[in-house]
Amino acid sequence: KRVAGNGKLLEKIWRRFKAEHAKDISKLRAAIDNNNHDDERRLIHTLKGVTGNIGAEKLYQFIDKLGRNRPDEEALQKLETLLIKTLLEIETHLENSHR
Repeated sequence: KRVAGNGKLLEKIWRRFKAEHAKDISKLRAAIDNNNHDDERRLIHTLKGVTGNIGAEKLYQFIDKLGRNRPDEEALQKLETLLIKTLLEIETHLENSHR
């Protein structure tokens, strides 16, 4: 729906997401450890926007809630799990689209 059925565009968006956001959890942890609230908010805001754009609803909804409070370790672990799951789903779709 988000790309009006343009499969090539969706693949491009997914590949870009994988390349640019696979390390966001470690970046977010570093921002929290360094008390860098600006980087922390920016990372959460960016990840929220991009997950909304790619249709990763569960991840988007979790990040939306996460952005309201400073994430603790439990929240970061859940975020990491959801992000990994999303990346694996994207990889599966990409692999299946080329068969």
